[in-house]
Amino acid sequence: MLADLDQFAKARMDVGELAKKTRERLHDMSQPLTAVQGRLQLLAAKATPEDPNAEYYREMVRLMAAATRQIAEMQQLHRAFS
Repeated sequence: MLADLDQFAKARMDVGELAKKTRERLHDMSQPLTAVQGRLQLLAAKATPEDPNAEYYREMVRLMAAATRQIAEMQQLHRAFS
């Protein structure tokens, strides 16, 4: 019985550690993505219609925003269930 309780306590700690690492990794991913998205938005705003990269910048801003939004959704789900 005591061994079962020890195993249960260890499993709880493992889940807690996993939750902590997940939070940290989501945060670590969101920070650089936000910075890159801001830089791409600046490039897209400054791009002239003649710039061959203008469409690329706009598409990258859209994709980065989608990735950032997905990470934010994962963070919200993680907060709700941990």
